[in-house]
Amino acid sequence: MLLIASASIVKTFGRLDASDVSGWRQVLYFLGDANVALGIAAIIACLTTLFSRARPATRSILEQKINAAISSAGTIILITAAGGAYGATLRASGIGERIQELFASTGGLSGATALTLAFVATALLKSAQGSSTTAMITSASILAATNLTSESLGFNLGYLGAAIGVGSSVASWMNDSGFCVFSKSSGVAEVDCLKVWTVGTGALGCCGFIVVLILSRLFPLV
Repeated sequence: MLLIASASIVKTFGRLDASDVSGWRQVLYFLGDANVALGIAAIIACLTTLFSRARPATRSILEQKINAAISSAGTIILITAAGGAYGATLRASGIGERIQELFASTGGLSGATALTLAFVATALLKSAQGSSTTAMITSASILAATNLTSESLGFNLGYLGAAIGVGSSVASWMNDSGFCVFSKSSGVAEVDCLKVWTVGTGALGCCGFIVVLILSRLFPLV
């Protein structure tokens, strides 16, 4: 986390890029790459397990731990990749453009209707393909076609973004990598995880949407 955060900070405020000739910046940029940083963390974790003074592990025990970790991570990676592939399929099918055309032809939307549309569309997309990022980007693209403005809605456009954000918290189940991480890492069965994680994230999203609605009325131009 420190390596990734350091590289991101220097890249943002120090204008770090691949063409930068500064040696230390190039090193930090390389070490801060997500794949490199995670690889370093994995190596440190293995060495810590092997040479721990409190509970040193043999190579066979370390191998068992690595196999168990790879087994759990492999399932999560496959599910995440499947969700991403499904999201790409939705975008390639042109359904997003078609929905944009439909909403663009309906004219203006009221503030409450626009917020509800943003929330429901994001929640449905999240439920279908599991990726919060894909759901938010797709919903934002759909709403962008309506040419909504703060004047037409009666409140700041930031509330529309907030509705999209809380909508991505709803319907987190087996096709969501976050659900799988929670289930696998905590040892909770998927059925129980549906009762705890899915219900919890659903309540979080719905309560967040209610808060957005209230704030858009009380403080419309914040």
